Amino acid sequence: MSTTVQPKCKGTCPAQTIASASTPLAPDQPAPCEMRCAGGALELVRLCAISDIPRSRIKAVDIGQLTLAVYNVDGEFFVTDNRCTHGEASLADGMLEDDVIECALHGGAFNVRTGEVVYRPCTKPLRTYKVIVEAGDIFVDLQQTAQD
Repeated sequence: MSTTVQPKCKGTCPAQTIASASTPLAPDQPAPCEMRCAGGALELVRLCAISDIPRSRIKAVDIGQLTLAVYNVDGEFFVTDNRCTHGEASLADGMLEDDVIECALHGGAFNVRTGEVVYRPCTKPLRTYKVIVEAGDIFVDLQQTAQD
């Protein structure tokens, strides 16, 4: 199951490159938003509540044209691209065991903490993202990897 995150911000911000916004708000009007912008730079994107992803489960989240996989590994959250690097398969449809996601299409696997390949036929690592859990919500920094 996929959840689409649509920014509510109608102001001018980098979030518009991820998901389109319509009419700009007046400069003095606050813009409640799933995106957190500071100083003109996109910092964090809210993906979902931690309660949306039970332990050892995965959730696909769409942000504009980008689809991410959010993993709950024993209460710790990780985010990668959702598409397997070997084929056009959704990793959210795969099997998560500890910190390894197995692709449902060809059985290749990746470590969700690092993105590294664990089993073939996959050979190219997954893109990971820095995760921040705050006030019961999961945020991702699209500009940083999990290792940053």
